[in-house]
Amino acid sequence: MQILIVNVHSAHNAGDDGILRATLADLRQAFPQATLTIAANDPASYRGHIPAAVVGALALHFGDPALGKWRRKFGLGMLMLPLMALAALLYRITGVRLVWGGTVLRETLRAYYQADLVLSCGGGYLFASRPLSPAYLTRLLAIGWALALGKRVVMLPQSLGPIQGGLQQQLARFVLNRVDALIVRESRALDYATQILQLRCPVSCLPDLAFRLQPAPPLALPRTVRVGIVPMDWGAQQPGFTAQTRYETALVELAVQLYREHGISIYLICQCTGPSPEQDDRRVARRLHTRLAEAGAPATVLADFPDAYALSAAYAAMDCVVTTRMHGGILTLISHTPVIVLGYQPKSAGIMQMLGLSEFYLPIEEANGPALAARVHTVIANPAPVRSRIVQAVAQTQAQLAGWPARLAPPGEQR
Repeated sequence: MQILIVNVHSAHNAGDDGILRATLADLRQAFPQATLTIAANDPASYRGHIPAAVVGALALHFGDPALGKWRRKFGLGMLMLPLMALAALLYRITGVRLVWGGTVLRETLRAYYQADLVLSCGGGYLFASRPLSPAYLTRLLAIGWALALGKRVVMLPQSLGPIQGGLQQQLARFVLNRVDALIVRESRALDYATQILQLRCPVSCLPDLAFRLQPAPPLALPRTVRVGIVPMDWGAQQPGFTAQTRYETALVELAVQLYREHGISIYLICQCTGPSPEQDDRRVARRLHTRLAEAGAPATVLADFPDAYALSAAYAAMDCVVTTRMHGGILTLISHTPVIVLGYQPKSAGIMQMLGLSEFYLPIEEANGPALAARVHTVIANPAPVRSRIVQAVAQTQAQLAGWPARLAPPGEQR
């Protein structure tokens, strides 16, 4: 069997890397004879690092999805759509596999033709914050062309929405209603699929596949009380977010209070290092590090982890983690470390609600240094009850995910 996984972003984002590594490991176990191929926005970041063949995403021919740049190529890429439609029709009727373009595009087209099953990678990418979003449209296209070719398509555990613009919502309905199965990863996404989009395709709910990662041994660090802070520059990624300065000030106030009042060691942990400058957490970490040094509260920056497993070792070494990146929360929880999540999208609230840990979630707009410091200190002062709840929640979540590849069999063959 040939399995193609589309809508893969970049290994520079350790959250995406965690989802993909867990997915590949389970697929290898369930289908040991299968050939696995991924189509990635940043293929160079994966080549030689994962047990699968790597090709470029279709989106590469509409812009630079890794850097979020579309203006120069998107219009030209749209001219390729009639040819893709003709190629799909020719393939469905005659079996002829029409390929064109340069080496990268030809590899991608062949991967689609050869696939027996197309999986849309788990994650949080099917949203559109503007009425016309090239990134969103190319993600739909990655699924839509597989459907046009007559391939079986399954959407692995997703967050879905919000999607701005009536046309973009209609396109979502048109494409997603034709997949074999849509799996969402939390109840808010389930509500969006069934109530807002009113999809007719089979929709079910499973936790994020990153929960399937094996926990790493804790990173060796000095024996002090340690708090990890996982920042991100959401203001650079989302120009409509105007609270970036206030958010960074809240993290500085949190760190300063924990250090001055409780002598806690502060670690600034960089989960994402690209591929675009806006997505590089090292930039915001350096800003925070400078401000903390000026305030007389030293901090250590931890960055450049080779993969999600290595990053999870840093989270495992903490006594508590305050993270803005959702997968920072997941990779912390699988080590049974207490975590407070500052959510920048609905997916974070949905994950924490699913785990029964909603009181450890706070919207990014409401981040407040003293309040966060008080909450962290309460957790650190009496961690046993929190850890007990986390152990139970993670165990239940992992039990839900056991044997998930069985869902990929055709309906008549599922057990």
